Amino acid sequence: VKQDLGRSAAPVVAIGDSDQDLSMLALAQSWYAPANCSPRVRALAGAGVGHVMSKPAQRGFLEAVRHLLRDRGITPAEIPGLQQPACVRSAADLMLTLFHIAERPRISQLVRALAWRRF
Repeated sequence: VKQDLGRSAAPVVAIGDSDQDLSMLALAQSWYAPANCSPRVRALAGAGVGHVMSKPAQRGFLEAVRHLLRDRGITPAEIPGLQQPACVRSAADLMLTLFHIAERPRISQLVRALAWRRF
């Protein structure tokens, strides 16, 4: 991917949580995983390159994004093109809302989508 983008020297940061992500995480210069990651991902973090977050699932991924931005001295207000609805106070609020939606059971997502289409 780095070669295709013409950025072969650019650092790679990865986010993953399962055994299927191990090869990607091992190749990244740094990486993040949520607290509920697989035992093999947690063991890989012992090499010192990766970070296992304190929160599980989507909240862990949000924690990783915050950590990554903070390490680079970037605030959410500095992210170009970030459009926030009036009801969202910050980028973190928006991400957390989207992550909560993603964690809903599939049937709940389907029912809500069908209800929304009626309006």
